[in-house]
Amino acid sequence: MKKPFSLILGALMMLGSGCPKEPTKTSAPPFKISMKEKIERVEITKPKGEKIVLEKKGRWTIVEPLEAKLAETYENKLNTMFGQDISMDGALSEKLDRYDLSDGSAYKVALFTKGGSKAASEFFVGKESSTGKEQRSYIKTMNGKAFVAKSDIASVVRASLDNLRSHVVFHSVKEPNSIEIQNRKDGHVKFEKKASKWEMTLPQKEAFHIAPLEVKQLIETFTHLNAAGFSGRKTDKEMDLDPPLSTVVAMFGKDKVEYEIGNPAKKIYYLREKGSKLAYRITKGPGRVLAGDYLIFKHRVEKTIPLKDIKSFQLAGKESLIIKKKGKRWFAGKAALDGSKIAPLLGSFAKMTAISWKEKSIEDAGLGKKSAGKITLKTDDKTYVFEIGSVFKKDGSRYARWADSDYVMEIPKYIWERATTGLDALKAPKNKG
Repeated sequence: MKKPFSLILGALMMLGSGCPKEPTKTSAPPFKISMKEKIERVEITKPKGEKIVLEKKGRWTIVEPLEAKLAETYENKLNTMFGQDISMDGALSEKLDRYDLSDGSAYKVALFTKGGSKAASEFFVGKESSTGKEQRSYIKTMNGKAFVAKSDIASVVRASLDNLRSHVVFHSVKEPNSIEIQNRKDGHVKFEKKASKWEMTLPQKEAFHIAPLEVKQLIETFTHLNAAGFSGRKTDKEMDLDPPLSTVVAMFGKDKVEYEIGNPAKKIYYLREKGSKLAYRITKGPGRVLAGDYLIFKHRVEKTIPLKDIKSFQLAGKESLIIKKKGKRWFAGKAALDGSKIAPLLGSFAKMTAISWKEKSIEDAGLGKKSAGKITLKTDDKTYVFEIGSVFKKDGSRYARWADSDYVMEIPKYIWERATTGLDALKAPKNKG
């Protein structure tokens, strides 16, 4: 016949830390508890009535207050705790509030076996302690007797819910074969892996070269994504999840992973698996690519003009200098220019790099006929016109675009300063010509 399940209460005891000195114990001899019964449910009730419930569903899982994966560290502790004998020292003879075992401090624990509707064992857990390499926890039976257990149970029972929850949102050793994002503001984006290369198949836009780093980050989100935290008590509206800013579907062969993304404020993103009530807070990096603004995925360099091919160019500004190449030297009219100053100037224009791309009309960006200035670059057979528009940030950033493109970019202040450079700043020193 099996021994009373009260033996199990010691079972849960394998963890601890916190008491400044060794407690006074009675002369009751140490004893061991054999853990033969299989525990598959643990109910933890905090002093103010909040409840956390853990169940073993193949792996240990948090089922209340919201279903979530249990952090691997705590899963390992539970498996260890319920997998071997637990030994305890004698009973405590001092005031229990010192060990967080008083009514207002102790955490109540109820253990259930598989299919059990009534708790097989109940007891209270106080703080944890450590003596050298040995982890201990203070426990109290339902009849008020208190012991020191050679167990780390307190570190599990008294852990915060956010610490118990796993921060691993998703992990896969394989890449998805397609990722589709439906954004309520910016429409539809889809990436597909064809052979070994990723391509953006939606939207189908001309002159849209994808940004490799952003696409790589999107793909890595579906191989390993960790949460920065959790949503706490925020509502769906507060997290921008009602409705979600974007819905993301990743296909792994025939298997589907689907997430909802919210972005209620700058740099703050929330993610939850579709159908789940648990929302994670994620960092800006994965958040911005999952939000699905297709312009994020556009390469920041739209055109590259080989410097050696440029024969002349015209700057903006009051002087609107026309600069031509004669042999290996540059001239503005008859004035010889300093080649060391022309190189960085041309380099900025020939490989114009956007800070970002903007969903802005040509007119609203101060471009086209309203542009503040234009730079014209000429090769033997082509003419390129770059328009610079209005200022829209305090740091002097401006809107800009290539005249034959519909995409509006943000450029830094120094581009405008270079575009309006005057002759005096470019002239070659007299001893050079």
